[in-house]
Amino acid sequence: MAKKFILLVLLLSGCTEKIDFKYFDSSGNLYTFRTISESFYKYYGIYYKPYVLLIETPDSKNKEFLGQIAVLSMLDTEFYNLIYITSNKKEVDKYGYHTKLNTARKLKGKYSGFRARLFDSDGNIIMSSKDRLSANSLQSAILRESK
Repeated sequence: MAKKFILLVLLLSGCTEKIDFKYFDSSGNLYTFRTISESFYKYYGIYYKPYVLLIETPDSKNKEFLGQIAVLSMLDTEFYNLIYITSNKKEVDKYGYHTKLNTARKLKGKYSGFRARLFDSDGNIIMSSKDRLSANSLQSAILRESK
């Protein structure tokens, strides 16, 4: 019985995808995904546990990427404690939170298209899509998780 329980726990713990990577803000400050709250405290003196939308794109002209940015511009990201990080395999977006090129390549692995992944501040994946995420789906997921 104990062996079955341990196996079940191991199987269930493998169901959540957690990642860790380094990224930067427009001022060049270095962040580590798994320690995001500590980084915000270090740089801004505030304790903040944001939701993170990782936007992986093959390039800055990708239509899904541009659509995702348009969705975010209409969303009150502060209200939802949401930040987004762009991860572009071809060029670095230095205007917001972004990864370096080698990090973008590692995150994407063999997958070459657009992908949007929403994480909680502990690095747990909430949702993932190969299409842009609508404002409604982002709002619903964040409100569901915050309860």
